[in-house]
Amino acid sequence: NSEALDTRFTAFELMRSIVSEYVGLEAGRALLKYRFAFESHILSWARENALLISEEIARAAPSVTFQLFREAIICIKSTTRHKEWLIEILKPWASNVHLTPMSGSAPAQSGDGATAA
Repeated sequence: NSEALDTRFTAFELMRSIVSEYVGLEAGRALLKYRFAFESHILSWARENALLISEEIARAAPSVTFQLFREAIICIKSTTRHKEWLIEILKPWASNVHLTPMSGSAPAQSGDGATAA
């Protein structure tokens, strides 16, 4: 429907603005090649391109990782729709997160699932 199309296109423009601000105008312009996929009525095509953009931004602007996760958690808590899309889009950003023990805490025990970098 046209409402979903408008939402996807707005999301694309938001991602492009973020890239332009944090990475650079040239990188923002480079994302224009994905614009028509977001205007498509084929959801799988839009989703695939959203993931490609997420991967590119995660590599180019790792400094915004924690802000992105913070906003994503807020969105996940406040919506009942499309959570799986949000989780998929966050996956490329996970490689930017390195867990280290907090000062004064005990080291992770083997087999407890915790990782440290």
